[in-house]
Amino acid sequence: MIQTASVSALLQVALPNAARPAVVAVGILYFAVVLGISVWAARRTRTARDFFVAGKGIGLVALTVASVSVSVSGFAFIGGPGFIYAVGLGAMYIVLPAAVTNVMGAWVLAKRMRLLGEARALITIPDAIGARYRSRAAQGLSAVAILVGIVGYMATNALAMGVVINSIFGVGLGWGIWIGMGVTLAYSASGGILAGIYNDVFQGTLMALASVLVFIFVLQFGGGLGEISRTILAHDPAFLGPWGKLTPLAALSFFFVFSMGSLGQPQAVHKYYMLRDPLQLKWYPLLKTLGLVLVLHLYF
Repeated sequence: MIQTASVSALLQVALPNAARPAVVAVGILYFAVVLGISVWAARRTRTARDFFVAGKGIGLVALTVASVSVSVSGFAFIGGPGFIYAVGLGAMYIVLPAAVTNVMGAWVLAKRMRLLGEARALITIPDAIGARYRSRAAQGLSAVAILVGIVGYMATNALAMGVVINSIFGVGLGWGIWIGMGVTLAYSASGGILAGIYNDVFQGTLMALASVLVFIFVLQFGGGLGEISRTILAHDPAFLGPWGKLTPLAALSFFFVFSMGSLGQPQAVHKYYMLRDPLQLKWYPLLKTLGLVLVLHLYF
């Protein structure tokens, strides 16, 4: 019910007429940049290794920004603040473990995944699981598990794209989803993971910049965190309670589910194969934590 109500509310929000031309122009420019990155990546993608792991030639900063982008994505960046609006502070339990669990995942998996990939010429996560446990069954089951998880993950991102595209261009939610998924499929199929990485870098940079700017604007407009908190408490005290409008069990369930889930996100773990210099992985946890701090400003 919460999700349905939140989506319905988002679809009823229209851009002010005065702002629409500028916002539409920015939206068109965004798609043009994505197209340009995709064409560039397609020209540089020649082999399966290029397509799946970008030729193992990605720099540390690009890898980190791309990883932050896919870890947060439309699910958390678009849906997360809306969920907080619906249920209050309890929704913060989704992102509270983000920095710690992503760092733990990097410490536990990054070096091992890269070394195993180098030794066995691996390019996918199921390849690594099959090689590590010497089991074709484990390899196949991991591929099925990733497929099932990615279907749900992509569904939420498709909805997020549809909501945003509809808000900008007014094409309707259905067409917004088709357009967003069409663009994603086009650049993924044409430029492989190289197009994905640098489009993620572009989008991750925009996400961090937008998050910080919105945070600053809200603080100025609302008179600071103290004044904002007092205003909310006056209208809805439960909103800022330790569990928000959720039960303690629901809030803690979010905490533990997203703690464990963040450790093995395939869209992030797969990127360990791509780093040009594996010795730089020691800096990856720190940089990813800083990136997450910037992007998740939007939650406040």
